[in-house]
Amino acid sequence: MFFSATRNKNTIYLKVVNASAAARNLVLNLQGAVKLQPVGKTITISGDKPEATNTISDPENIIPVTAQTKGVGRHFHHSFPSP
Repeated sequence: MFFSATRNKNTIYLKVVNASAAARNLVLNLQGAVKLQPVGKTITISGDKPEATNTISDPENIIPVTAQTKGVGRHFHHSFPSP
């Protein structure tokens, strides 16, 4: 797993890469966060296989998929899909 965490005034950004062959269920710890909304936004980028790329002839092999993440708190579980 590779990750980075940043924030601006009102938003926390977690960027996570699961390069393993299987989905990973993790507990996220947002210690120090003062106010958290219980629902967040997840943008997942993945392909059918790890070496998938977009090309001019097939520009939608990898597209971002936006979803809601419920149950966000200082400690919460989230599943990160495999590539």
